[in-house]
Amino acid sequence: MLNILAAVFLIVIIVGVVVLTYWIPKKEAEAKGLDGAKYGRMAEHNILMAYQAMEDEAHLQAALAYKSKKNAELRAQLEESAAPAKLAQMYARDCAVNTPLRPLQAVFSRRKGEPPLCTLHVKAYAQGPAPRRLAAQLRLYGADGEVLWENTQPLVEEVCSSMGGVLEWAVPLAGADEQQVSGARYFDAFLQVVPEGGEPGPFAGVSGMARPLSWQELLRVKTQYGADAFAWYEKEANGTWTCVCGKTGNQGEFCTLCRRTVEESSVPPVRNAPKISFLENLASFASIKDVKTAYAELQPTLDADTFQKGSDYINRRLEMQRMYGKTFGQLSGEDVKAMTELLQ
Repeated sequence: MLNILAAVFLIVIIVGVVVLTYWIPKKEAEAKGLDGAKYGRMAEHNILMAYQAMEDEAHLQAALAYKSKKNAELRAQLEESAAPAKLAQMYARDCAVNTPLRPLQAVFSRRKGEPPLCTLHVKAYAQGPAPRRLAAQLRLYGADGEVLWENTQPLVEEVCSSMGGVLEWAVPLAGADEQQVSGARYFDAFLQVVPEGGEPGPFAGVSGMARPLSWQELLRVKTQYGADAFAWYEKEANGTWTCVCGKTGNQGEFCTLCRRTVEESSVPPVRNAPKISFLENLASFASIKDVKTAYAELQPTLDADTFQKGSDYINRRLEMQRMYGKTFGQLSGEDVKAMTELLQ
């Protein structure tokens, strides 16, 4: 009987606290046109204080746990709405060869309720002030070379930043959906500088690479020579040569665009050999365990942060195999994509 009376007494006190500290002030705040959210926080605090005053440890801890859970959920919601979700990261395959701009690598991301955003890094070889405004014709491709998305009107935006001849340029992809972007493996980016107060010129006559590389060749040439490489070195019949940056008609020792020498363009750096071999053989590995064995050999050639990220990914996949069975240890297309992006 005493327990029932104590429980009723406790309920009456809590209801009274809520009415006096939350419901009545909230109604007053609403009448004054004020935000009542702060009164909700006051009510939570007063309820906790009531439990503490009555030395009701069980209810106090339960209330504290509930409040902590709500705070964690709120933080997660705020972080999700503030931070863009990364959809893909990839190299450019083709570009406008008659411009001093070379698209390097793009990161595609998306915030909830907004179109995908393409953040593109561009190498600007031209002398003088860095371009302030760029226009682009973009085309995204799947693993089999199918076109997933392309813009119908030039994408024009201001350059975000410029450092050491590398521009950062971000543009929303209106009309593109998340599935199209996340399924892409490479893209074409035909760029042009937009003059101050002017409009972009037509892209119809823009000339790209004479022989654009396949996705597999693209990864190989960029791994060997850098993100601004788009072609293999080639000596022409008329004595000129094509640089790996895609510039044709070079004469003499140096490329007239990127200033690579004939030797630098034709002979890959030895330091990249292990990573090149790993990427070339990645898709042929039968299991994640095989990937881990081969990846361990890359440790001396990678910086500590990159190597650790790759190891963490492999270990997570091995843990899935341990928990869910052997099928989850088989190498998938998503594994190849994830490891390739990591090592780009």
